[in-house]
Amino acid sequence: MRALVAAGLLLAAALFFAAGGHEALGFDSLKAHRAQAEIFYRDNPLAALAGFFLLYLALGTAALPGGVPLTILAGALFGTLTAVLLVSFASSIGALFAFFLGRYVMRDWLERRYEKQLSELNREILRRGAYYLFILRFVPIFPLFIINFGSGLTRMRPATYYGVSQLGMLPGQVLFAAAGSGLAQLELDAEVWMPALLWAIELLRTP
Repeated sequence: MRALVAAGLLLAAALFFAAGGHEALGFDSLKAHRAQAEIFYRDNPLAALAGFFLLYLALGTAALPGGVPLTILAGALFGTLTAVLLVSFASSIGALFAFFLGRYVMRDWLERRYEKQLSELNREILRRGAYYLFILRFVPIFPLFIINFGSGLTRMRPATYYGVSQLGMLPGQVLFAAAGSGLAQLELDAEVWMPALLWAIELLRTP
């Protein structure tokens, strides 16, 4: 049963990329469809909020890309506070699901495929504990896939993992949501605001 679940997750991730999901959730694509998203949110606010939450939850669970553009879009559509609340809980709950999948479903496959990275992650978690996970949320030493699923293979408690993850991801989410909210008001062209946003991202990533 565990092998089937693991295979299903890997197949879903492969289909996501094969279908161009990473491109559909890119900056250019989301910017092009922003007007339609605004209309849908205006006409169906609860469905839009729920749909966004579930989409972000799915991305977090599978550790798939698209979180930053979606957070900026959420800021533009919902405002900073609502966007941060949605993104913070959806991403943290998704990360917790990935943690449990790594611990109880994908352990054997992960240990075979990423033995070196997981060994380093486990060693640093044992040495520095939750502080190391907090740092990883700022500085992506490992791919998100390794952090979310691999943490389940360490001795960290789920409650600690969830709390540290939510707190560690929060500053970046506030930054991106606020950027999206500001863009919605200023209507600046991408050539104007993208360099400033990328600069802010680098500041956030600096240890």
